[in-house]
Amino acid sequence: NLPLKIRPLGSYLKVLHKLADEINVSIEQLALGYVLQHSEIDNVIIGVDTMDQLKHNIEMIENKISEDIVKKIDKINVKETMLLYPKNW
Repeated sequence: NLPLKIRPLGSYLKVLHKLADEINVSIEQLALGYVLQHSEIDNVIIGVDTMDQLKHNIEMIENKISEDIVKKIDKINVKETMLLYPKNW
């Protein structure tokens, strides 16, 4: 259940979860893998609560997501762009 303010993003999140399931990774790993595939992003800072999260993040760094998955994510056309900024939640 999404908070009321971000419910309009639900359909986009379903697509992302489907893509994550397709390649057998968590949504967090998908997000990390996605940003790591963009050369215009110089550095990625991650935070973890558990050793397992750290291990999963390291796996994503070592096993990049495919260009096909990146293209599918890029095709997601979010209409509610203001909701992409946490300050608007």
